[in-house]
Amino acid sequence: MVFTFLQPIRPAEATSGSVMLWRHGRMVRHFPRRSMQIAVQDVLDRDRVVLVPPLARTLGTPATAMVPRRLVVTARVGDDRVVLDFHARTAARIANPSETSLRPFSVHETLGPCRVEAVIGGRRLAFETGGIVEFAGGAHD
Repeated sequence: MVFTFLQPIRPAEATSGSVMLWRHGRMVRHFPRRSMQIAVQDVLDRDRVVLVPPLARTLGTPATAMVPRRLVVTARVGDDRVVLDFHARTAARIANPSETSLRPFSVHETLGPCRVEAVIGGRRLAFETGGIVEFAGGAHD
C-alpha cells in the first residue's frame, strides 16, 4: 500500500494525494485525493526524533517539526474502501542541504506497526506489517 499527500505552500489548490493498493507488483486499486480522509492523533516526543547526520546541528537546523504518533488514512470509492492505521514508534530527521536556501531541507522517517483493512471488489483483506511513513519539509521549516 502506498499513501501520498503533497501540500505545497503555494498555490493552495496544488494539494494532491492518493492511496494505492498493490498486489504482486501491480496496482489493484487507486483512491484519488477527493476520496481520502486523514486523521492525526498525538505526536512523538521531540527528544525521540534523532537528527542525522550529526553535523546537521552545525547547519543551524531549526527545531524538529511535530511528528504524528498515529496516522489514520481512510479512502472510499463506491463499495471499495481501505483503512491504514500507522503507529510511529521511532523517528529520524534527515537534514539535507537545500537548493534554494541556506537552511536545510528536512525529511522525517518514522517506523512502526501498521494495520491495513480493505474491501476491494467485494473481497475483504486485512494485514499487519512494519510500516515506514516519510514526512518532508522545505527550508522554511
